[in-house]
Amino acid sequence: MRKTLFLLCPTDNLEQIINHSSSHVNYFYSSLGNAMQMDCKTIACFKILIKKHKISAIYFVLANDNKIVWDALTKKCFSGIRGLEILYRDIAVQQKESQLLWSSKVSHFAIMSYYLNHKIELLQQNLSQTNDMPLFIGAKIYDRKQHTFKTVYSELLCLRREHLN
Repeated sequence: MRKTLFLLCPTDNLEQIINHSSSHVNYFYSSLGNAMQMDCKTIACFKILIKKHKISAIYFVLANDNKIVWDALTKKCFSGIRGLEILYRDIAVQQKESQLLWSSKVSHFAIMSYYLNHKIELLQQNLSQTNDMPLFIGAKIYDRKQHTFKTVYSELLCLRREHLN
């Protein structure tokens, strides 16, 4: 049976939704806005968890109405919470850049996709050569209105910089 680790934000309350939509064995790790630091302790815990439970997939998951991300895009009320500084900075940079590339309808999804793709990249770098089995790392955004998990825009669409010749 496939074993999956889901990295969630506790404000989204997605554990039950994931368990009902998946027949796999699911494990959960939560941090506000998926803003966990990829420090040595966290990575060591992930490596132990992956090996011990033979986890074959890791997904970053946020709801499309995630309170932390929405706050980072609008009011910035939670910006003083320790550990969220990098998330707020990354989202502010991507929000500014996405205004040049995306229509306002898709910019929120694009910003969340960029952010989650960046988290995937960091985790892949830190977990390289972790276990003998292939480890898939991906991301999904849960759409509460449609009750579906949507795959984030690919890295090809979420460019860090736009260069015009």
